[in-house]
Amino acid sequence: MTLTAFLLVVVAAVLHACWNLTAKRASGNLGVFWLGLCFTSLLLLPVVWLAGLPVDPAGLPYIVATGLIHTAYFGLLAASYRHGEMSVVYPLARGSGVAGTALVAALFLNEPVSWLGALGVVSVSAGILLLGLRELIQRSTPHACLLALLVGLTIVGYSVVDR
Repeated sequence: MTLTAFLLVVVAAVLHACWNLTAKRASGNLGVFWLGLCFTSLLLLPVVWLAGLPVDPAGLPYIVATGLIHTAYFGLLAASYRHGEMSVVYPLARGSGVAGTALVAALFLNEPVSWLGALGVVSVSAGILLLGLRELIQRSTPHACLLALLVGLTIVGYSVVDR
């Protein structure tokens, strides 16, 4: 991986974490999510237009599907942040989404997972399970954990559709 690619990944991760922190501070207000999406769309629209990127009509069902899945994602994420702490919701949602995507890709999309990748998925899954169990035992907030896992399921959904 080049230094530029590495730096882009790090910047993207920081921006993603900042976005989730902002969403949590807004107490999961759907309006914040909606405004964020509108703002991002407006920022990216000129880039797409200037780049002259073609829109293939065959891709429209996938665009609609990912839009619907993202609608569920944002609704569930807002609800998760209303009912749970960011330190629990964020890792449960993101981790279960990554682990679930790898599992679905391996089982249904014929995408192989290396032994090292499988070890990573198992490690992430174990960490998620332990985090969720700790939260249930200490705070008895199964609702927030369930919502966060449903967010992870939507991440799997849009990752597979966006393949």
